[in-house]
Amino acid sequence: MVGWLACVFALSGAASASAQAVVVDDETDVVVTDTGADDDVIVTTGADETDVVVTETETVRTAPAEPVEVEPAEQPHDARPRIGFVEATGAYGVNFGRTDYLPAGAPADWMHPIVLGYAFGATAGISLVPGVALIANYEYARSESREGSIDGAVESVQGSIDNHSIVGGARFYVPLPYGAIQAELALGVLLPFQTEVEVQYTGALAQLIGERGSRIDEYSVGFGGHALFGYMLPIGDVFYTSLNVKLRMFESENSGERRILNNYVTDYTTTPPTVVTGETRFGDGAAQPTTNSVQDIRLQLALGARF
Repeated sequence: MVGWLACVFALSGAASASAQAVVVDDETDVVVTDTGADDDVIVTTGADETDVVVTETETVRTAPAEPVEVEPAEQPHDARPRIGFVEATGAYGVNFGRTDYLPAGAPADWMHPIVLGYAFGATAGISLVPGVALIANYEYARSESREGSIDGAVESVQGSIDNHSIVGGARFYVPLPYGAIQAELALGVLLPFQTEVEVQYTGALAQLIGERGSRIDEYSVGFGGHALFGYMLPIGDVFYTSLNVKLRMFESENSGERRILNNYVTDYTTTPPTVVTGETRFGDGAAQPTTNSVQDIRLQLALGARF
């Protein structure tokens, strides 16, 4: 067996084009004869000749593969503020507070006021831990009802409410692959505010009492808060915008406050209609106080900076 293997290795190293004999083993008298052909050689063992087919093998050396740089997977962009944030807000929506129905043309015909309005504000926050921030918020809001009328007497009547709120609370973030979901809860006060009804008279009534009248109701400090839920979209590494739904609820009352009437018709059924100019104070020793609830829900857009 050793002799045969030696024959094969000897053949692979042979480079001569002409036939030649090589004695591999003196004891066994094995002789290899190259015929000059590409594949055939003759192996002689002293007695017989045997054709052996030799297959040439080629060794190919390849250069080591260059290392491939694998880029790390992109990490989600964390939009949450690391230290704190400041933002300015604007909103528009519906007011659900206590409002009087409006006259709808014919006497004793009424319609819902449908009070819509806007709000502007500012919020600042300081991060406690990743995903939670303490916040303080100021907001100014104004809402107006649609216009009512009374045929032949009132061309238009419309109510409005202005108020300022200051609250403090917490904002919570849930990070997303880009941006974050945010929610906010806050408690605070509604500063003293007033509601107003403005009336524009027409026809004979306007000639009798004048063209305009008003009623103003004052209310003291209210207590309540707001809830907010929305999506925060980062703009670069510092700025961001967010779209939120915000609900506010405050309860107030008018003890110690006034109702001011200026050329205001309190009864249209009398002849002539009852017109009052003056004020009424509510509370101990005066008229019975009433409460007023300020409730609104608005779609809010915010623009801010985080740091």
